[in-house]
Amino acid sequence: MFLLHIIRSFWIKAHRLIFFSLITHICHISLCFCWVPLPGSGLLLHFLQSTHK
Repeated sequence: MFLLHIIRSFWIKAHRLIFFSLITHICHISLCFCWVPLPGSGLLLHFLQSTHK
């Protein structure tokens, strides 16, 4: 019974850790995907505006 309690608490902690790492990983990937095109599109817009003047 005590062993089961240890396993359960460890399982909950492991789940939380896995979930947290997964969330941070997803956030990091989405941030990378969001931030890579943004400066590129900004530079492209700036270049287009400067050439059209």
